[in-house]
Amino acid sequence: MSHEVVLFPKKTRSTFGAESHSVSADLIFCADQIVVLRFPLAGSCAMPLSVVHPQNWELLTWAFAGFSEQAVGKPTCLLVLDRQSILHIDDGFTITIQTHVGELYILLNTSASKVNLSLEEASILTECIITAFSPITALRLSKLLITLDAALNTLSSNKRSTKFSFSFQPGELKIDNLSFIPSYILGRTGVGYVCIPVTSVRLSASPKKQMWLAVDFSVRDKSDLDRVIFVSEGRYEIADSDANE
Repeated sequence: MSHEVVLFPKKTRSTFGAESHSVSADLIFCADQIVVLRFPLAGSCAMPLSVVHPQNWELLTWAFAGFSEQAVGKPTCLLVLDRQSILHIDDGFTITIQTHVGELYILLNTSASKVNLSLEEASILTECIITAFSPITALRLSKLLITLDAALNTLSSNKRSTKFSFSFQPGELKIDNLSFIPSYILGRTGVGYVCIPVTSVRLSASPKKQMWLAVDFSVRDKSDLDRVIFVSEGRYEIADSDANE
């Protein structure tokens, strides 16, 4: 069952002259350097920009959830942070986020034994994370892949109608009709998803658009990697293995 969080009524003035707010947040994930938080949105829907406190923490990516075409539910904000200075996190631990309207003071609620994301939150968080993969963030964000395994499978089957296929050749992965050059491949293996860097690309536009992606990943047979997500900064596409090649 989801743990409901509440807004603190406290309001202060930030050093930038804008209103600052305090909010209670659920700790969704905390392992190694990566921390994922969820908190309810204030009326301003302030956009997170950076971490003010603790020092040496970094905002990797974020997303809003709770808005849909049908109705607005309980809007929440999801934050993915890198705690480069490893501190013990317990109930009441405070994180200060700079937003576009002022500072946001986040008090962590770690007392709940288990906090579940809604299906919408899990899907939005997954898209948010995979589109944030870059040379700077990939190694750190890849630590979340095992946690996102179920959501990645759902995303793969439901979120893209365009059908791509891929096949393996020695040292390369061939993909047809992809509209961008990927920097990384998230591949589904027997033990979950792995992050595979693309080291070089060959292109062909005739008679059809094709790419050969050089990857540092050993594949013995097609069952080793039966689905892949091609990602670049801000974009992704999903493909199933072409069993006929």
